[in-house]
Amino acid sequence: MHSLDYVNPRDSQELSMDMMLKPINMPAKSKVDRKIKIGSKTYRLDDYNIKTKTIKEIKSFLSPKEWQRLISELAIRGYGSLKPYLLKPIIIAIRPNKKIVIIDGQHRVALILNTLEGENLPKLIVQEYVHDKNLSEIECKKIESKLFKDLNVEIKSLTKMTIIRSGVMHDESDALWVLTVLNELNIHIDNFGSEKSSKMKLAAPSGVYQMIYNPTGRFKYSSNPETLTKNLNTLKQGMKRYKEKWGKGGDKDFDNGIVHGALLKACVLEYEYSEEVLENGTREDFNEFCRGGGFTTDASSGTLKSLIGSSGACDKIYMGWLIDRFRKYGEKSGNRNSIGKKTIAKGVKTAKKFDFTDFLPKN
Repeated sequence: MHSLDYVNPRDSQELSMDMMLKPINMPAKSKVDRKIKIGSKTYRLDDYNIKTKTIKEIKSFLSPKEWQRLISELAIRGYGSLKPYLLKPIIIAIRPNKKIVIIDGQHRVALILNTLEGENLPKLIVQEYVHDKNLSEIECKKIESKLFKDLNVEIKSLTKMTIIRSGVMHDESDALWVLTVLNELNIHIDNFGSEKSSKMKLAAPSGVYQMIYNPTGRFKYSSNPETLTKNLNTLKQGMKRYKEKWGKGGDKDFDNGIVHGALLKACVLEYEYSEEVLENGTREDFNEFCRGGGFTTDASSGTLKSLIGSSGACDKIYMGWLIDRFRKYGEKSGNRNSIGKKTIAKGVKTAKKFDFTDFLPKN
């Protein structure tokens, strides 16, 4: 058996930081920026205080559900045993009314409370941010949610919903727009959105994010009120068509109060296609078919979910399938109003979103 020869340099490889930086072409020195902007208002933030807190004290720390991530049992279990030497400082904020709020580290706190007794780890290091005594409660919440987002979004994989929740708290237009849409469509994601008793849960929300939140979303926030009104109406028409198909009973998800995000996105494009491409009798027959006059005998939403998936092209996959179904339904019923090559070509010419060439059956 051969032994390994490890390199054992004679000269020390430990250098002071200023010596480490000497041979490096460092960028120009930047200023220290202690300001954050929330809406039209700018706040100057003081530096953190480094403190220690006992376990008894951290039990009373507040975790705001408005913008914090929800406590995950799976995450707590996933940590396994607690290793104190891996604990990073918990970041907290102290409001003028003396409330103490966790900005970063609530899962660490949960794990500690679930694992340790006081004598095992009597004190914990915290970074303490003290709000200006003249700030209101709502201003404190906005600053806290902004700090939470800035601390996490670049270094952790936050869900879109967590980013949006925190964005709403500090008045980000994109996030407020998502909340508006969810309210208007009477749907929610993890209890964020509509608060009506008749609200429905949005499953597979990526389809909705693709429309209203992602950078390439066709219905994302606009500073133009007319555009927002128009986009909201289109989205509501898509939801109307969704309900016409699967809200009549028989669809297990809908019966259980669940709306599928990719199918909702598909129904929005279906509405746009009807309004912007189809004409006269073809439009009437297509709409009647989509409302259930032949549609529901051909498929259920369950099979469609598997078919269209949740990629960015889910709505085009759906439209290729739907147009093929409409054509076959017309052949069976003797209906002459169909969607032929000329109509397909018209759609492509009208807008890129209506190019279904690669998604129509080849036969």
